[in-house]
Amino acid sequence: MGKSFVSILMVILLASCSSSESDLKFVGEGETWLVELSVHQINREETYHIKIFSKMNEKDGIESFHYNIKSKDDVLDYSVNNAILDRNKEYNHKLLSSNSATTTELDELAIVIKWSGTFESFDLNNSN
Repeated sequence: MGKSFVSILMVILLASCSSSESDLKFVGEGETWLVELSVHQINREETYHIKIFSKMNEKDGIESFHYNIKSKDDVLDYSVNNAILDRNKEYNHKLLSSNSATTTELDELAIVIKWSGTFESFDLNNSN
């Protein structure tokens, strides 16, 4: 009886210590840009990976651009200046910041992208 109780207790403890992991993906599209934001959550921490694609012909003289991603409740607010597209008209960046896991599939995110004296803004919606 004692050994089986200890075995059951160990199984319960191991199950409660196992890592919880999930991924969220938010996507949005404007007239000029397509954006994918991935949120990886593990053990109550989250990290971000963003892909921004230009829909313009060539790079249309874009030297660099600025973007700001913000949740409507202001929990997430991240900006980058002087982002540069690669030769495939893509910006691919794993954000170095890490936060406590607060992003959910119900969050409403928006992005503003500024380049060459103009800007575009649109929502990023959960695609899971």
